[in-house]
Amino acid sequence: MRSVTYEIDPQGAIEVILQDPDTQCTSPLLSTAIPIPPTEQAPVKVKKGEEGGEQDDFSRNDKEVQIRMRVSSHHLSLASPILSSLLQQSAEANEIYLTGWDAKALATVLNVIHGRNAQVPRNVNFEFLTQVAAVVHHLECAEAVQLLSSFWLSTLEEAAVSNFNSKCVLWMFNSWVFSWRKEFSHCAQLVLSNYRGPNTVILYDLPLTEVLDKIDGMRIVLIKKVFTALESLEQTLSTERGCPEARLRPVIKRVEEEIEDIELTYFQS
Repeated sequence: MRSVTYEIDPQGAIEVILQDPDTQCTSPLLSTAIPIPPTEQAPVKVKKGEEGGEQDDFSRNDKEVQIRMRVSSHHLSLASPILSSLLQQSAEANEIYLTGWDAKALATVLNVIHGRNAQVPRNVNFEFLTQVAAVVHHLECAEAVQLLSSFWLSTLEEAAVSNFNSKCVLWMFNSWVFSWRKEFSHCAQLVLSNYRGPNTVILYDLPLTEVLDKIDGMRIVLIKKVFTALESLEQTLSTERGCPEARLRPVIKRVEEEIEDIELTYFQS
């Protein structure tokens, strides 16, 4: 197996060893059976740019490689409780093992943690940003990259997320990790309107299950409220006095159809 050494802190006594680099899959897949209705909600502006940086020695086509990054234990401990815990577990070996992450994204996060701003890319594309977000989420070091993530958001070219699709899911993940409230709120509303439970999206290695479960819980609560209101309306119309039956009958039928549609769509899974 080929080994590549990258010195983030030449004086550091710890090596972060990345095994099986670039094997995490963070591209979600939406079920094609889910109808995506058009939305009248105003689209939020999101963006895309270009990846850059020093870590060009990390080839995505070279999976039989071990990436070794020399780092400072002090910086790691301050920035990440996960890395701090791993340091305590491997104090004698002076090695920390990670698996599967994007090598350039991991190197970028470690450069930020060590204050090596000159080695951090100023312009990143959407896919690379997601890889960085995945590493940040795993290491629990969002605070360390907060300023940089805000800068990245401000420098990306504009695009619009106006429908519930895989791009929307990825933007919700990125905005959740980096605490981009406006972007997260917009994407969460799209998910709330279109999500149909766990079978809607195949996340692969994208750690978004917790967020989707919470949104799904909110969705079910809202649906039940609508369902209850329709049942109450049906009962009221059925016992209404003073209105001709010929006029009430089509209204009651329509309400009954809506109730049946909700039952079939949301409560027959």
